[in-house]
Amino acid sequence: MAGAYKQAKLALLNRWKTFITKAAQTFADAETALANKRIVEIQTACQNLFGRFVRGGPDVKPTLNRAQNSENVDLKLADFFGLSDLSARALLSESYRNAVAAAIFLSAAIKHSCVPRFMILDDVTSSFDAGHQFALMDALRTHLRHGAVPDGLQFIILSHDTSLEKYFDKLNGTAEWHHQKLQGMPPKGRLMVSTLEADRLKAQAQQHLNAGQVDIGAPFLRQYLEYKLGYIISKLEVPVPPDYATRGDKRTLSTYVDAIMDAVALYQAANRCVLTAQQISDLQNQHTPSIVGNFISHYETSAGTPFNAYALLGVLQSIDDLADCFTYVDSASGQKRYYRRLDKR
Repeated sequence: MAGAYKQAKLALLNRWKTFITKAAQTFADAETALANKRIVEIQTACQNLFGRFVRGGPDVKPTLNRAQNSENVDLKLADFFGLSDLSARALLSESYRNAVAAAIFLSAAIKHSCVPRFMILDDVTSSFDAGHQFALMDALRTHLRHGAVPDGLQFIILSHDTSLEKYFDKLNGTAEWHHQKLQGMPPKGRLMVSTLEADRLKAQAQQHLNAGQVDIGAPFLRQYLEYKLGYIISKLEVPVPPDYATRGDKRTLSTYVDAIMDAVALYQAANRCVLTAQQISDLQNQHTPSIVGNFISHYETSAGTPFNAYALLGVLQSIDDLADCFTYVDSASGQKRYYRRLDKR
């Protein structure tokens, strides 16, 4: 009796094993067929997007194939300078491989999208070549964005790529683009969404310093100083070193100040500086030494006298006084205006 019972139980387990094996294979085959179908559906879109991202480059056409009995997707090149069916990994540079990955991801997102209808891209251009960075942003804006195409997505782009900063700034305020810039370090600062925020930075710095809260007020003061120096450089078209223009890590408070003061000295030596003799004297002998000696030197090197609220309030006033050295009173309106350049009103 015991033997017969065990035989029956073993037969039941074998039938269950056979069922589970067949069911698993059926589901696997269906999932593979669905994956391959979706790959075919996005193939053309992927190739078109890739062409947009690397426009001007060789006519490379990536193709996708699901590896047999695997979750991996094989990436081949349908066309590579006349050659076909070549390994993309072996031939494409990192920037091109990233362009392929972005093309696959975005093609699938557009084709098989569902709610929510937005996508967050975190530093997506970090390993792209410079031209490919702009091409990717332009494709997002003109070819994939909701509003540009009927079934497009909304994109939230997080980036610290300084080479794209001017591109973002140019689009800021348009109906299709909202740009928020986090100014400077450390992260105790605040988000600046407009020029008016600079006045609020000053007000917050003043409030905390008046209360003796140096640790809280100093970061706001630094942000305000960085904004004002950068505004002077931009407004008066002050020439800057190549590293300053292309690398965010080369923009320190001292390089801002050096760029401005070197430009003033250059135009003054050429007898073309539009600033008055008093403005130049105030810059060189009062405001700049006050800012550098009481704030920048200690901030960048931790050397010298530690910050105190009274000295930093003086720095806050010196920042505005320094900025005033680059302005004049318009005789027609009686309003204070910035010079157009260091050699013209």
